[in-house]
Amino acid sequence: MSNPVTTECSAPESAEWATLRTGHYSDAVREAAIARAYLRPEMVVADVGNHGGFMAAGLAPLVRQVHVIDSAPAMLEVARRNLARFANVVFHCADREQLPLADGSVDAVFAYMYLHHCYDPQGAIQELVRILRPGGRLMITDLNAHSYVWLQREMAEVWMGFTRDQLRPWLRAAGLVNVLVRHTGQDCCATATREDNDAARRSACIGVLLATGSKRIAMRQVVREYYTSAVLDGCGCAEVVSSSSGCCSQGSGGISCCGTDISMLNAGGVQFIIDYSP
Repeated sequence: MSNPVTTECSAPESAEWATLRTGHYSDAVREAAIARAYLRPEMVVADVGNHGGFMAAGLAPLVRQVHVIDSAPAMLEVARRNLARFANVVFHCADREQLPLADGSVDAVFAYMYLHHCYDPQGAIQELVRILRPGGRLMITDLNAHSYVWLQREMAEVWMGFTRDQLRPWLRAAGLVNVLVRHTGQDCCATATREDNDAARRSACIGVLLATGSKRIAMRQVVREYYTSAVLDGCGCAEVVSSSSGCCSQGSGGISCCGTDISMLNAGGVQFIIDYSP
């Protein structure tokens, strides 16, 4: 596991808070995130932030395994109860600055209403990307930027939402490509419980953003490994045939008809000259 980026996050400890938060989010937001993850039954995914198992409940029927990660034991216990019917969910009580999964170990990461609790959201994104396999998908659902200060007190928020222009460069800097940040068309609605809040602003409905991206695949290395294997193991040109004819016969200068330098193959070496960027 690589050295983690410090991503300390704020998390309330009460089960009541978990129940309250889950009630604020619609199935439509969850479905929008899942639809853009392009999941398959053999995949392993992570749900970071948990929220009582709300996201994991939508993921578990679709994939081989779901890792639910939360730093608050009470909230993780709520998730255990809500997800008891699923045998493919693994629970982790862990600090969010070091996710308890190896580098490149999951096919998709879902961070549902998680990022606005992080003191360093860019660092948090880098840690989420760390556990993604090349080509894996990151799905972040979070609040649009807002001005409801009481949400910081009552919902343990650190950031008052995000703009699309904030999120895009953070995702790209973490090594993601095909980055898109869009509005889901859904709102997160809440009402202040403390009487000292401004009565005119005690109710809030805030738009929900969905930010997505794919972890970059190092194509140069993929191409190098694929063609090395194909030439050395499967092409057939490594075996110099006695016949002067045929697909893999040796031509003039020790070069086969498919362009392979037979002498280099027999010596166990392959050289690549690549003039394009990864």
